[in-house]
Amino acid sequence: MFRLKMILTLYITDGCPTCKKVKNDLTVFVRGKKNIRLKIEDIQSSKPKHCVIVPALFINNDLYSYGEVDMNKLKQKLKW
Repeated sequence: MFRLKMILTLYITDGCPTCKKVKNDLTVFVRGKKNIRLKIEDIQSSKPKHCVIVPALFINNDLYSYGEVDMNKLKQKLKW
């Protein structure tokens, strides 16, 4: 089954333990998945609109979650 490429964008900041955990979880999750691209952005340098809480995960530029990510729910959302 062909799946379109998805872009997961994670906004983080230094000194945030939850950001570090989510970044690690997502890095492992996307490993080997050619149709998913993970972008890690520092909220201080990228200054995204409408995003002031970290970690914040966007799927194809749509907000998916703030805080810790439930990986099982994410897999269901992405139909993995």
